[in-house]
Order: sequence, then C-alpha cells, then structure tokens
Amino acid sequence: MTDKKPEIIEGPDANQVRRHAKKMFTEQQYRQRYRRIDYYEPNPFQLKLHNAPKDARLINLRASNGSGKTLCAAMQCAYDMLAEYPTWYKGRQFLTVPPIIRPFDFQVLISSITSQVLRDGLAKALLGDLSQQDGLGMGALPLDAIVGRPTMSRGISDYFDTAVVNRSIGGQAMVTTRTYDAGRRSFQGVPYDEIFLDEDDPALADIHGEAWARLTATRGREVLTATAIIGLTYMQKLFE
Repeated sequence: MTDKKPEIIEGPDANQVRRHAKKMFTEQQYRQRYRRIDYYEPNPFQLKLHNAPKDARLINLRASNGSGKTLCAAMQCAYDMLAEYPTWYKGRQFLTVPPIIRPFDFQVLISSITSQVLRDGLAKALLGDLSQQDGLGMGALPLDAIVGRPTMSRGISDYFDTAVVNRSIGGQAMVTTRTYDAGRRSFQGVPYDEIFLDEDDPALADIHGEAWARLTATRGREVLTATAIIGLTYMQKLFE
C-alpha cells in the first residue's frame, strides 16, 4: 500500500494570459494593466515602510482602514521578490542569496487571519484577482515576471498556495500563503527571507515565535501591517 501524493491544483497560466492580453491591449495599456508596479507612487505614510532602516528586522505599520497599508506591503513584497527597486527607494535590498540549500533564491511568506481575509487583501494586491479572467498579473507582481501557473488551495476558490517569479538579477523567488487559523505548526519547516503579516490578531501570540524562527537562517525580516482595533495585543506589547 502506497501513500498517494495530493493532487496539485493549478491556477491560470501566465503564458496564456500574456498571449491573450498582448492581442487585446496596446503596449501602454498592457503596462498599465499588467505592470502596475511602475505606476505606484507611495505617499509619505507608505514611504515609512519602504524606506525603513536597512537593519530593521521587525517592522510594524499601523494605520486606519483604507490608508493603503496592504497595497504598500504588496509593493514592498514585489520589490523584494523581483530584486527590482525604484530610484527613490532607500530601504533594505534583498540582492544576496543566503548560503543555504533550498530550491529558490528568495522565499517569502504572506499571512493573515483567515484564507478569505488573505485572499481578498494581501494575496489579491500581490498577484491579482484570480476570480477574473485574465486577472493574474494585475497586482504588484508584473505578469511578465510570473512563471507558469500558481498552485491553488483546496476548499476556497481563487486562493493561491504558491507562486513563482523570475528575479531581475537572475534566479527565482517563491511566495507562499499561510493563515493564522491554521496554527503554529503550519509555519514550521521552511526558511524564509521575509514574512508579511496582514492584520494583528491574538493568535500571533502563539504563531509569532515560530514565524520568527523561520527567518533565523536568512537574517530575514518580518513586516506587520495592521489596524489597531482589538485593544492591546501581544504584538503591540512586543513593539512597545
């Protein structure tokens, strides 16, 4: 008796989306739609994250709803995955591959309270709206950088597990999704260069230590973007 490997569910094909889009749009329209990173102009609040001190390993960006913190986190994640930084950028640059053995040169984890919150927030801002035809690549990660098909999660529609992009300096980067409600054990195993936590929650009291351990081998950093609406949490106490 052998254990069957779980079937991998694949998302939309980046090559197919590209071929269709290049027939439908002019070059300028294509770039505006599928390379939004070039049109992003951060406000002074968002610049606080992008231009955080290079040696900062734990960053907390708190603001009201609708202030652009999730978009800011998605753009920062894209800059680091692509190893492609704008001229105004003064923050840390992830250009050196850590001396560890793993399949990708740069690995990032994005996480939030539940899969629905993550899908409709940071994941959508990063990869695009996968519920729309040709929506792949309409987020912070340019369509032309996306490799093949993202792998999709079981049990919830239009929610990806992993996606891979080509880096501007060579090599590839992978983004993986996890949720707080999956518990501490779901954060074990893989060394990450960067972890983005979208929204604060009491569950982080148990998860944060495990997530932080995943950054040890890479000397990576953790970024928390949140709206302070649930009182004094573990993460607030940690920063204070």
